[in-house]
Order: sequence, then structure tokens, then C-alpha cells
Amino acid sequence: MAEDRDPGMHRAVPGGVGSRLARIACGYCLACLAISYSGLILLLPLVVIARMHGENTDDLMLGLRYYASFAPLLAVSVGAWALAPAALAIAYAEARRMRSVWFCLAAGSLIAILCFTAAEAWIGLFRLSERWPASFQMRSAAGLGLLAVILGTIGGHVYWAIAGRSAGAWRGRPEASTDAGRVVSGAR
Repeated sequence: MAEDRDPGMHRAVPGGVGSRLARIACGYCLACLAISYSGLILLLPLVVIARMHGENTDDLMLGLRYYASFAPLLAVSVGAWALAPAALAIAYAEARRMRSVWFCLAAGSLIAILCFTAAEAWIGLFRLSERWPASFQMRSAAGLGLLAVILGTIGGHVYWAIAGRSAGAWRGRPEASTDAGRVVSGAR
């Protein structure tokens, strides 16, 4: 029976498409959770800066405590905002077998910038209350862009670690090149 098999035939990885979709969903959900908790960690130095300037940070600390307790809900919100562009990036990576960590980092950053821009335009996400310290106000586009890039990079790396590094694995091994005379190393 083994002789009947075509040696060039592709074999899918164990588990097939269903396990691949589960890994993608798990990677996406954990990346959204990592983004929400990383946002909290990135905001903590701002509290220190505000206190160094002698500003009252009681309201800010209360807000961060609420933020910490609702981080999983924030992860769902992040996931909803980023679902469409992330699905396109994931589909592209799966189709092209893009397993590079750099692709996931760049895609995560671009998706985060897109989502931050949309959230700012639609709901004024980063226009903070007047009761919060002045040093905490993030009104510049550069500050929002940097925050988006950092959070998107974290999310992209988490996704890559779980699902991205095996992108396209459900399709089996790629075909070997039929051009045996091709120069591979550049030497002739």
C-alpha cells in the first residue's frame, strides 16, 4: 500500500483545519488579553510622573483599579475593534504561509494604529476627564501612535508565539522545487 502513494503528495498536519482554527482563535483571544493588560502596565509610569509633578492622582488610581478589574472586558472590546483587519491579516498569513515574527509584529502594529485612530475619531477614546492629571493627558497623535505601536507589537508577538509561527501548517509541506538546476547559494 505504501508504494501506491505519490511521494510528492502532501499530508496535512495531525488535527487538520479544525485544530488550526482553534489555535488561531486561541492566539487571537490571548493577544487581545495581552494588549488589554499591557495597556494597564504602560499606564502605571504615568501615575509616577504625575506624582513627581505633585499632581493629585487619587482619581487616576481609582480609574486604573477599575481598568484592572475590567481588563477581560476590555480584551473583548479590543477583539471586536480589531476583528476585521486581523482576520484579513491572518487569512493572508495562512494563505502565503507567512511564519515570520516580523510579519506578525508589523501587522499587529498597523492594526492597532488603525483601531486607535478609529476609536479616537468615533468616540474620543483618549480625551480624558478634566479631573485627571494634566501630565496624563494624551492628546498628541505621536503619543497615541507610539502607544498603538507598542500594544500592537505585544499583541502581534503573542499571536505569533501561539499561532503565527505555524501559519499555513494545515496545508501540509510546501511542494519541492522542480527546477533542480536552480542556483541556490549564488555560486555557479
